[in-house]
Amino acid sequence: MKTAAVSEKPALGKALNELRQYAQSKFDEKKSFLEQAAKPKEIPFDLTLPGRPKPVGTKHPITQVMEEIKRIFISMGFSVENGPEIESDYYNFSALNFAPDHPARDMQDTIFIADKILLRTHTSPVQIRVMEKQQPPVRRYYARMGLSQRSSQPHAVLPLSIK
Repeated sequence: MKTAAVSEKPALGKALNELRQYAQSKFDEKKSFLEQAAKPKEIPFDLTLPGRPKPVGTKHPITQVMEEIKRIFISMGFSVENGPEIESDYYNFSALNFAPDHPARDMQDTIFIADKILLRTHTSPVQIRVMEKQQPPVRRYYARMGLSQRSSQPHAVLPLSIK
């Protein structure tokens, strides 16, 4: 501008201003583009949350069948009854009219914990307890899964219906 003629200075100034504005707009565009590229993209979920647990395994088929049997009995109006695994001699044998010399009372068939206290050998003692607690009509259901009864059929279903 210093060396330009006075008559050329307005046109030269106008051209330099246009050049400066063009350069500034290109600079601002590039700056905006770089700022947008540097911003972290919005993630649709929180990465700090724990992952979803994957289910491991399924219920045993016998468990599934026993649960289905339970649902059927409940739908027919039975209520579920539970009993102790450790039983007295009275509930396990005497109340069920087992003779004192009955083979089921032998040591090889029954696990005695103390005198007249034993592991329940079948599911019938639960029925005796229900009949002592409640007058007819009775609609109770008892199911047992496991080997506590030590029989060849450890999974037992025992409905009790007294009118």
